[in-house]
Amino acid sequence: MVVLRDEEEMYFRRMTFDVTVTLYPPERWISEYDGKDARAKSEYTLKSEKDGTTLLSYYTRIEPKGFFTKIFSPVVKPFVRRVFSGEMEIFIQTLENDYRKKKPA
Repeated sequence: MVVLRDEEEMYFRRMTFDVTVTLYPPERWISEYDGKDARAKSEYTLKSEKDGTTLLSYYTRIEPKGFFTKIFSPVVKPFVRRVFSGEMEIFIQTLENDYRKKKPA
């Protein structure tokens, strides 16, 4: 288990989350985020494919906290989804590039 503090800039302001990452080696981990405005849980799974590639699957549930956050949640949800999706694409691309560099020829 890994515990850390994550700072993100969302809704045009800095948000701080306490994050607990529970590792289930070698193929799975769960990240649980808790902050003043939201709580989230992300589950990640790695799966080896027959062609030798590795598939990363993830699922995230975000739950707003507080009166104003809940009211504005439907308005900002597409924005948050787009930002999160973009960050995951960068994360996956970085993992793939790092793996290619380390893989023996």
